[in-house]
Amino acid sequence: MSDIKMDVLQLYPIGEVRQIDSISGGIINDSWRVRTESGHYILQRLSDRAFDERVIADQWQVLDWLHRRNFRWAPRLILTARREKFVRQDGRIWRLMAYIDHDPIATRTDEKILAATAVLAEFHRAMKDCPYDPIYKIKDFHDSPVIWENLGDLAFGQDRDDIVKSMTDEVIYLHEVMPSYFLPNDLPETLIHGDPRFDNFLFRGEEVAALIDFDTVMRANELIDIGDFCRSMCRRETLFNQELFDKIITQYLSINHRYYIAALAKQATALITLELSARFFMDCFSPPGQEYFGWDAEKYLTARDHNLARGKMYLEYFWNIIKNSL
Repeated sequence: MSDIKMDVLQLYPIGEVRQIDSISGGIINDSWRVRTESGHYILQRLSDRAFDERVIADQWQVLDWLHRRNFRWAPRLILTARREKFVRQDGRIWRLMAYIDHDPIATRTDEKILAATAVLAEFHRAMKDCPYDPIYKIKDFHDSPVIWENLGDLAFGQDRDDIVKSMTDEVIYLHEVMPSYFLPNDLPETLIHGDPRFDNFLFRGEEVAALIDFDTVMRANELIDIGDFCRSMCRRETLFNQELFDKIITQYLSINHRYYIAALAKQATALITLELSARFFMDCFSPPGQEYFGWDAEKYLTARDHNLARGKMYLEYFWNIIKNSL
């Protein structure tokens, strides 16, 4: 692996490589921090389960738009010495980004979360007039009706092994309740981030240093991002922080006002939580080694076991979101 990384890095005009350190925490792509004589960089190997070169094309378009609009929290991609946007090596796609100085470990605080809320609102403001239409989208990503249909195939299919039986009640419940939380079909669309969870914000102190991971940009309503953001930021195990949710929506609307967001934000949060629960359940049936989500081999015997646990955990979290009614 070290030789492959060096082969990739030699194609970039970054000088002598002095140190390469693995970065943990990603559940899709693999990342390393690279120290060279010219500076520090982030090297990424994209997941071949989820992405291809179209993701790189989309990312360059979106980041160029953001930089031209002085959105100061966007990362910068690095071209190879031959002015290419990515490297294909060992059958995988690799890219290099400038390293952004940030705290290596960011402890969640309300101050950080509200700072991230402001950056998300500024991102949506910056993207509202962008005409670009992404050429890549993860299959069925944030497509609630399609996820619901696929979940129905799982809930009512005939092939039932032991693990399917262990989740049958949860999957049937998900299938029954999910349509009640679909968002209206007539909401305006813009370019959204697609995955604005806490780990995709870098921090220095209580301030945001960057918004990262633009692999999931897509055309949709801002509520998809807001729902996913609140799903991530307001969760403590399976508990939902209603007070923090209210602060997030107030902060967001102070910067990017959309008349429908206050009324639909909680519904969107519940919907994205149901989506994620459903995706974990469905990933239980991916062939071994081809799962979408990464898994913890130290805590679980198989990826299926971990996906099953996560599917059940997010369903419990959904119940806590709606406990006080929408």
